[in-house]
Amino acid sequence: MAQSAFVDPQNGAVPPGHPRAFPSAQGFGKIAAVRSSDRVVYRVDTLDDVVSATDGKISLRECLLASPITTPYVIPGGKPRVCVFDVAGQIVVNSAFRITVPGLYIAGQTAPAPGIEIKLGPLMTTVDTPFHVFRGSTDVIVRHMRFRLGSHNDGRPKSQNGDPFRLSMVKRVIFDHVTSMYGTDESWDMNSVEDVTAQWSIIGPNICREAGHVSTIHCKSLFIKPGQRATVFANLSQHGVHRGMNIAPGVAVRKSDGTWLAETPGQIDVVNNLIFDYTVESGLISNEFGHAYVNYVGNTVFRSGYLAPNNFPIGLYNVNAASPNGFKIYASGNSTFRTRIAGEFGQTTSDDQRLAAGLIPGTLAANVCGIGTNGKKDCSKTGTQVVSTTELALVPGVSGLSVDRDAMGTSEQATRAIAAFAGANMCRGEWCRDKTDDYFIDDFRTCHQLPRFREGGVLQIGEVGYPGYMGGSAYLPLKDTDHDGMPDDWETAHGLNPSVADGNLDADRDGYTNLEEYLSEMAKDDEMTTGVMAKATGALPAYNCGFAPVLP
Repeated sequence: MAQSAFVDPQNGAVPPGHPRAFPSAQGFGKIAAVRSSDRVVYRVDTLDDVVSATDGKISLRECLLASPITTPYVIPGGKPRVCVFDVAGQIVVNSAFRITVPGLYIAGQTAPAPGIEIKLGPLMTTVDTPFHVFRGSTDVIVRHMRFRLGSHNDGRPKSQNGDPFRLSMVKRVIFDHVTSMYGTDESWDMNSVEDVTAQWSIIGPNICREAGHVSTIHCKSLFIKPGQRATVFANLSQHGVHRGMNIAPGVAVRKSDGTWLAETPGQIDVVNNLIFDYTVESGLISNEFGHAYVNYVGNTVFRSGYLAPNNFPIGLYNVNAASPNGFKIYASGNSTFRTRIAGEFGQTTSDDQRLAAGLIPGTLAANVCGIGTNGKKDCSKTGTQVVSTTELALVPGVSGLSVDRDAMGTSEQATRAIAAFAGANMCRGEWCRDKTDDYFIDDFRTCHQLPRFREGGVLQIGEVGYPGYMGGSAYLPLKDTDHDGMPDDWETAHGLNPSVADGNLDADRDGYTNLEEYLSEMAKDDEMTTGVMAKATGALPAYNCGFAPVLP
């Protein structure tokens, strides 16, 4: 069958639409590619955060920065690369990974259990993100990794930028099955990005109270500003005050007078996500950087306690009456605290999907205008009239949603699948979701039964109340005679020669190299390509955690 072809270098019968970044890749970021004849492999064998070409170790930092290595084997620097792992555990980072060399595949799924976790170290005196994919680093794939920043309220200068990771001015990037939490600014930060995907990941919560941010309480999770062709698919965004899904389509081009170039359209597809427990701002769409084309399809947005009266899953934001940028929003199949769907979560009534939309405080309906067929702002539609339930919001040049229809599910199906499969959870083809992610998934399944993160009904998360970090470590090297990233035993079992470096070859000519087929087997891509939404099992809470819908 076609699925087996994704993990068998002798079976080239992949279905149409491939190759992609990897077989289960969705969204605009699926065009990322790290496959070239000069691609190299760093077999990471230490948790130490060091750079030395001759120390006999290979660190994650050396792979990320594309550093040259002479021992234990020769790796030329500055090349497209794949990071595979002989170790598992926590990597403590005391200076930022600033990633600028294009072509990077971090294969966290190749680590032994319990996997890899990146944490802020005590020696980073000016706290920013420890993991920064920066201008020039196109074609980046990150899979089955954990990024947990942690508090830095220990005498260091206060910071406004405590993100577990950040993307800045990059193209063709996909993050898959990533856990990113314990930020002190956001837990997921993408700015000035193009053709990117965040999928099957767990985002948030932040450490919100007295954690080192300049604000005493700063509780915001997901930020894409701006994004031109971005996809947010099958993620859990959880526990915060603001920025459950804060997005600004467009392109950041600053003119000589300091203002942003206008009418640069961007499309962001928000599909099949679970947004849980945001008290003030579950969603925000801004037109600051260009025309905002947004498709909001099959998402679940539930409350867990206090809910501000002007909290909207689709919050429209424009405080600049003179802005030439408009909005075009499509909403369909969303189960939210303002919209029920008959047959989903035990409901018998379907509400108008446009009820999920509203104006962010400070925004006037007259300042929220549509986009005409001529590509200009059109104020014949204003306020929530810019939201359609019949017509996709497609930026010029894009013909449809960026997520395959057969990969999508209903809001209830997607919620169950996210609870079952999201976050970093594969270690060499075996399940390895850690206790921390389990804790938060259980917290959702039981509808936040215990007031774990609240004081006086207000979300005020401090690090002491958290379930902690991953814990555990391992060193389990796999024999790889030719240093091509594929273990000898795997090569032999799949008809390859373990003494010939053939990871960059494509034995079955299906577009995926031999090494990619090994990486896909370690990530169970053959099981994550189709039908995932329907196969998930597990308990779910009642609609809106038992709270009545917020209706006009």
